[in-house]
Amino acid sequence: MGQTPIERDVPLIIIHTTMLNALLTNTFYSKTFFWHGIAFICILSVLLGVSALPKSSWVLYGTGTIILAGIIGLTWFQFIQFRLFPIVTAGGSFLFIFFTLVIGIEVAVSKERAFIKSAFSRYVPEKVVNHLIESPELLKLGGQERVITVLFSDLANFTNISENMAPPDLVNLLNEYLTEMTNIVLEEGGIIDKYQGDAIMAEFGAPVPSPDHADMAVRTGLRMQRRLKELRK
Repeated sequence: MGQTPIERDVPLIIIHTTMLNALLTNTFYSKTFFWHGIAFICILSVLLGVSALPKSSWVLYGTGTIILAGIIGLTWFQFIQFRLFPIVTAGGSFLFIFFTLVIGIEVAVSKERAFIKSAFSRYVPEKVVNHLIESPELLKLGGQERVITVLFSDLANFTNISENMAPPDLVNLLNEYLTEMTNIVLEEGGIIDKYQGDAIMAEFGAPVPSPDHADMAVRTGLRMQRRLKELRK
């Protein structure tokens, strides 16, 4: 009695029987052809690469799970067909490609999020940017009908003021004024739609809905007036 690769505690005479059967029927185990393995790894690479295109880890994870199950199933099928599939080579190649793509996606998404934060944080409150990153479906092409509040601010007699100032002084004045007003808009939860000279157009209640968007705009206008009085000094 002894152990074989298939069973425990079997009469070892079965080894002789198996060898004799293999000799009589020519059913020895053989290796899978080398080019079959290469072709399998190439197909595997293409499938994983395509699944990584949407930059969604879940798509890649799902595809990876299916491929891993396929490798195990193919190994068993080849085994019962008396062919030894290179599971270590195929499995190792799969793991290498899979984790390389996962790391690549995470790096790309992190860079993309950092860029979005950097680009939008000057015009949109940070909490709104974070919300959009987590829920990108809120940004849809084609527009959306919604009640929001828009704030327009404009400096009285700015044209006359600008005509009597040197360009460098005018730029410094505008930079100081617009920076102060923009900070107030962002602190109150609004977003900057555009600047036009000294004018500011800000929106409240978009892209993230807010039930008190009108109150937010009014508070912003009052704060801007109070801050402007301080800046006049």
